[in-house]
Amino acid sequence: MDYKLLFADNKSRLFFESAIYNTILPRYKIYSRQPFDWESLKIYSTTFNAGFGSPADDLLPWLCKAENCDVIAIGMQECDTTEWLQAINETNFIKNKFTVVTIVTMWKVSMSLSI
Repeated sequence: MDYKLLFADNKSRLFFESAIYNTILPRYKIYSRQPFDWESLKIYSTTFNAGFGSPADDLLPWLCKAENCDVIAIGMQECDTTEWLQAINETNFIKNKFTVVTIVTMWKVSMSLSI
């Protein structure tokens, strides 16, 4: 299946590419002289409507498919963003491998991008 990454503007695209080049490439010891194989980039994207509830004690059943990915994009709504991001970041493989690079919040809807 062929997927395309779409961005709202050039600034957003450059921010995403910069985050990839500064976090993922050093992890794989790929240096700037070698072009990055964008086809091999694995992105896990998920959304969750929390219904103003607190996170479960174990979020692994929801996030387990992200374990072998390079980028995690999580959309959440009707939640306390701080509480949920803390719970997500406490998931072992996320805590050890990923770094949150941006969070966009509008009212009770938020988007988190971790690389």
